[in-house]
Amino acid sequence: MLSTGPAAAQFDRPVQALLDSVPASSVRQRMAEFKTRQVEPAQALEAAPPSLPTRHPDMAKLYRRKVTGLVEALNADDD
Repeated sequence: MLSTGPAAAQFDRPVQALLDSVPASSVRQRMAEFKTRQVEPAQALEAAPPSLPTRHPDMAKLYRRKVTGLVEALNADDD
C-alpha cells in the first residue's frame, strides 16, 4: 500500500538518503522513529472511548408525539 502526504514524504526522505549513500545506521534510526510515531495515533484511536450518539434514541418518538398533538390542536373545533 502506497502512502501519500506529509507522512509519506517524511518516510521517503530517509529512503532517498540511503540511496544517496548516507550511513545506514542513521537512516535506520530515523525510520524506527517514524514507525513509532505512526503507531502512536493508531493506539490513541483504539484507546478512545466510543462516541456517544448525537441524538437521544427516543427523539423521533418525542417529535412524532409533539407533531401529532399540534395537528390535533390545529384541527380541533374552536366553538
